[in-house]
Amino acid sequence: MQFKKLRNRIFALGAVSMSVVMCAAFLVIYAVATIDAETENARKLKSAVSASKLTYAAGYGKTIPESALGAADELPEADELPAFEILTDENMNVIETLSQFDFDDAVYSEACILAMSAPDFGALVTFADKTWMYDISHIPTVLQEVAAPTVFPAPTVFPAPVSTAAPAPPEAATPSSTPVPPEAATPSSAPAPPETAAPTAFPAPGPEIPSPPVPALSATDISAPTTDETDAAVPAGAESAESPAENRYVITFLDITESQAALARMPATFFSVGGPLLPVIFFISFFFANRSVKPAKAAWERQRRFIADISHEMKTPLTVMTANYDVIAASESETVGEQRQWLDAMRAGTDRLTRLINSLLTSARMEEEGLETANSPFDFGAVISEVMSQFDAAVREKNITVASSAPQSLTLCGDAEIMRQVFEIVYENAVKYANIGGNISVEAKSDRRRVICSVANSGAGISKDDLPKLFDRFYRTDASRSHESGGFGLGLYIARAAMRRVGGAISANLGSGGVVTFTLVFPSRH
Repeated sequence: MQFKKLRNRIFALGAVSMSVVMCAAFLVIYAVATIDAETENARKLKSAVSASKLTYAAGYGKTIPESALGAADELPEADELPAFEILTDENMNVIETLSQFDFDDAVYSEACILAMSAPDFGALVTFADKTWMYDISHIPTVLQEVAAPTVFPAPTVFPAPVSTAAPAPPEAATPSSTPVPPEAATPSSAPAPPETAAPTAFPAPGPEIPSPPVPALSATDISAPTTDETDAAVPAGAESAESPAENRYVITFLDITESQAALARMPATFFSVGGPLLPVIFFISFFFANRSVKPAKAAWERQRRFIADISHEMKTPLTVMTANYDVIAASESETVGEQRQWLDAMRAGTDRLTRLINSLLTSARMEEEGLETANSPFDFGAVISEVMSQFDAAVREKNITVASSAPQSLTLCGDAEIMRQVFEIVYENAVKYANIGGNISVEAKSDRRRVICSVANSGAGISKDDLPKLFDRFYRTDASRSHESGGFGLGLYIARAAMRRVGGAISANLGSGGVVTFTLVFPSRH
């Protein structure tokens, strides 16, 4: 039950985390798309406004420098933009429209009113079933962007200004008027202007109004034209008396309906894609939650089984020792020699506990991380012969036939003590579980990379289901857990841990006739 709760918590955490990540990714994508759309629309509007400035500045005889309009490679072509322009007076009366759209005059009037009444300058407005960005340019502000060096050349080539005195009526001026001599137009203290500029640029007034002398110009005398001069430069019909130039506005509108519609479709697209993904996310989260819980559950089961097994293994000798002690205590009058059998049983129990504790310590030492092992060459063939000779008495007792094809000399490089212990465990297991009159075969061979040793014994065999459990701690095939063999079910578990420690491997295979073969693969160089 507790692992189900843990699995459900991991599943919920994974599902929520993946959902949050997916939503965060959508928000980031939506924010980036919105910023890109706004930036692109701003660039397009800037191009349309620049074209509008050029148009209306040219109407007043002015030129706007390129630096005030933006780099040409950064702006799209104004003719390709879905935009239009409106020229209005200060009362929002439409004077002129320059539009590629076929709108009624009422639509243009509504556009002007919406633009001027918007709470925030530059806010989006909606009319004619479209969404628009707009920009308002004041005519005097547009004209102030004129670069002075472009409109007013250097003093050496700029003609002398007209006298500030009241000009003569047009009918008083005659084509036959005598031009003012150059020496009369310039004081003796100032340098004279070029001889070719004075006669052609400044004709003298009629004979009834004498021409005053014209002062020389300096760099500080050049300034922006006055209101009278600006009005004089405006072409005929460019403005009316009711709407002077300084009160005119140019409103540029850019259609951004398509980009706004694309942004509006993004949430629907997200839900249409994210909705079907939710079951997939839940399935993936549940799958990985199960996988993450399985190792913990298996470790918990191993620990629980280990506690039960170690308790059972210790309980048997302790029970025997307690029973023998009670017998001895009940026979106080008897001598030690008379109670020898009870004392021997107690000694057998203590020996069994000692072997159990040593086996547990060995298994713990093999599983310890960072344990250093020896790395020196030794003769593994001699180890095989020595271990097999230790069990000659048990082999003869069970009338087992042993066949060995291991070479007399077989060099290995590694921890000799660990490898000896592994082979001893496997060979002892074969002698212990071989049937009476059965067979044991030992083979060993080597190549340049490894040494392979196999030990096979005949007997009752083992089921295929129990074969993978042979290397589990405290596992024995006899369900009654009898102690006839004197083992604890720790030998093969220790052998596997030891082989992993030295970089080798151990496996068990079931052959025909109940023959079980254990194969040891040792690295020739550690």
